[in-house]
Order: sequence, then C-alpha cells, then structure tokens
Amino acid sequence: MLVPRRLRLLAPALLLGLVAAAPAGASAAPQPVIPSADHVGATAGPAPKTTIVSSPRARLAGRSAQFSGFGGLVRTGAGDTFRVYLSQRYGANKAVLAAWTRFFGDLVHGDELSRLTVLVVPSKEIQGMCGEQTNGCYTPDESLLTIPGDTPPDGTRVEEIAAHEYGHHIANNRSSYPWDALSWGTKRWATAEQICERVRGGEVFPGETGKRYSLNPGEAFADSYRVLVGGRWSGLFDASFKPRAAELALIRQDVVDPYRRGETGVRRDSFTATGPSVRRYTFATPLDGRLKLDLRSDAGQDLDVALFDGKRKLADSTAPGSTRESLRGDLCGVREVTVVVRRIQGAGDFRLEVSLP
Repeated sequence: MLVPRRLRLLAPALLLGLVAAAPAGASAAPQPVIPSADHVGATAGPAPKTTIVSSPRARLAGRSAQFSGFGGLVRTGAGDTFRVYLSQRYGANKAVLAAWTRFFGDLVHGDELSRLTVLVVPSKEIQGMCGEQTNGCYTPDESLLTIPGDTPPDGTRVEEIAAHEYGHHIANNRSSYPWDALSWGTKRWATAEQICERVRGGEVFPGETGKRYSLNPGEAFADSYRVLVGGRWSGLFDASFKPRAAELALIRQDVVDPYRRGETGVRRDSFTATGPSVRRYTFATPLDGRLKLDLRSDAGQDLDVALFDGKRKLADSTAPGSTRESLRGDLCGVREVTVVVRRIQGAGDFRLEVSLP
C-alpha cells in the first residue's frame, strides 16, 4: 500500500463495505481511461495510496462483479489468461477491457498472472471497498486487485496504482521461506536489502501501516517493482529502499525465475580410533533463510557438530553420547558457513545432511 507519511490507514480488519452503485438521477458515470503499460510513469503527480486487505468486503466486491460487471476470462497476446471485470458503471466497454488485458500482459510477470482477478471500479467507490483514503487494494487470499478505472481526485495515474498492486500479487505468489514474501519482499531482493538483519535490529517493520510505514519492506518492494516496469519511486519509503539497477535486476529475477527451497548437501565420512578427530565442510549460502543440519553416526560413536561463520560460532549441538545431532536456524547476512564435526569417542561412519536457504 502507499499512503502519505501523515496518513494512517485503517487496519485490514476494519475494511469498510462496498459502495453501492449511484442511484438513478445521480451524476453521470465516470469515464474510464485507457491504460498503457508503455507509460506507467510518464506523468509526475501524487504518489498512489493503496493497501493490502483481508476483510470480506473486497472479496464480495470481486464476486459481485462476476455477476453484474462486464468482462471475465481474458487472454493476452502471448496467450496468458486471467480475469478482468469492469464495474457496471462503465458499461460493456470492450476497449477498456482490452487495454487492461494488454497492460497486465505487458508487465514483467510469471505464471502468477493466471491466478489474477482484476476489478476496475469508479475511483469514488474505491474507499468504500478498500479502506479510508485509499486508491486501490490487493486481497491476497483471493488474488484480487481492485483499482480505479478513472483518475482519482488526487491525480494519481491508474497505471501507477495497478503496477504497485501487481507487485503485491508477485510477492503473494513467491516463496521467501521461512518468511512471508508479501510482508518481507521476494527472496533475492530481501537478501540484498538485508531485511532479515534489519528486522532483527528493529530497523524495518513488515506489515507496518502506522508511524513506521516508511520502513515497511513489503510496501517498499511493491514500490520497487513499479519502478522496474517503468513507474516512479514514490519517495514514501526510507531512502535505503530506493532501488538501484542491481536491486531492479534482482526483482526481475525473482519474477521470472522464482526462488525455490534451497538444495540439500550430503557429506558421508568416517572417523578412525587413531586418526584426526575433526572434519570441516564449507557451504556457500548466497541467500538469507532457514538452515537445517542433521548428523547421524554409527552406534558407539559420540560426535558433536558446530556451525561457524568464519571464526564466529553460530550454533552447536553437543548431546552427550548421542548418535544424532541437529541444528536449526535462520541465516541473516551470512554468505558462507563451515560445519565442524568433532569426534568425542568411538569410531565409524557418519552422514551429514545440510539443507540450505
């Protein structure tokens, strides 16, 4: 979501209800604009204000549109399909439907596009569906993106709003295990931005919508995605989040080549009663995330295992007389680890299994 620094959004649980269509005799229906993916950031103006919501109202709006709005399953020029519905206030406007189909199809995307539902409604109805002082919203459990079809009163371009919201859809369909990509940003971007270390240090705040909103990494990620596809950096977030070419390249990689759980390395080795009593194994850890280590040894052995970042010990497991040792933990800012297996007593084979981020 994007909000001015002085604005506090309602919490998701306080999302307001769907605004009904204007009664007969009300002002004329707003005219929808024709979006263009080629000009997402062509015009400067106020930063878009959007939010992530999880309350029923936006979901009901999406379902209602399927029965009362114009649209449905659409197909891009590349053959991707997703759903777009225009509010009945816009009528059966084929040109606008086709333009939104092209817009989302032209964004940098992966197969998550097929899970998207877009609801295009008059800007004056957005706040009743998404929350006070908002210009759009994304509902994660429905993959529903609710955006204005006409320019909001503050002059924000509808393309800017849509591109930011699609950034949330990207994150909602990516793994950043063991963290939530929607709140933390996608894996490679979050690693480069040191989100794990900064969360631990109390410097950034996933999910924050209040006074520390400018330090919300999930929103900064969506803002950075919009820059990737040609939009503006809003300036609402801490300057440390402002994307450079390197960060934009990582976001693109996270989109087109999604992160999948890391590989598992296995080392089989043995100790003799008279030989060396220590074995060392080094593993590269280019991404932040969960590390799991399991050591299994033959009966009669007592082995200990420790994890190091250079000379700094990160953790150890020293269960006396056990043939099984395990370590679990999250690596933040550690790009290489060394596992040290030490023989306390006995001799025989052992198996070391390391699951990396």
